[in-house]
Amino acid sequence: MVHLASVPSAFTARVMAARLGADGIFVELRGAALDAVYPLAGAVDLYVSAEDAEVARELLVDQPLPSAEPWTPRPPGRRSADPTWVYAAALLTAVILGMVWLRELLDWLQY
Repeated sequence: MVHLASVPSAFTARVMAARLGADGIFVELRGAALDAVYPLAGAVDLYVSAEDAEVARELLVDQPLPSAEPWTPRPPGRRSADPTWVYAAALLTAVILGMVWLRELLDWLQY
């Protein structure tokens, strides 16, 4: 196995390994970041067989490295793009409360 590349995260390494694996090139990943709790913590080395090294380099030359940017929260005061689930939850709550209220009203009227 020969060293092909070092990448900054386990996510990037797995994407590159999948890209090479789609063309039949076996990739071995090495690095402590592979077993880390946070998949973006630390560098990962990619190794391929000596016979596949040149083909792997050619395949990756034209492919931009994926970026796994950490999640950033929305600015305060900005609404969600699709609040449909909020409306559905409010409607369901209103229906359930209405049914409970109606049952109590009917029980009260019977006495």
